[in-house]
Amino acid sequence: MWEMLKEGVMAMRLAFMTWACPNWTVEQIVEAAKRYGYEGVEFRLSVNHAHGVEIDMNEAQRSFVRRIFKDNGLPCERRAILVDGRK
Repeated sequence: MWEMLKEGVMAMRLAFMTWACPNWTVEQIVEAAKRYGYEGVEFRLSVNHAHGVEIDMNEAQRSFVRRIFKDNGLPCERRAILVDGRK
């Protein structure tokens, strides 16, 4: 994850992907990110992980995820999608 510090200067933020924790809920993911010092999370989508973050989430579900990340001082801005044809 990259962050613009000032014009022309970028910094990388340490993040992890939820592929490593398929059985964790959103709450567990946020708690672990904070505990281990991560600055962000990339959600793996379209693989039915326990976190439930998917492309077709309704607005209430998206708002819940954004709120829990914001309340814990973590960005929630990236996603990874399975593209090899599996569902």
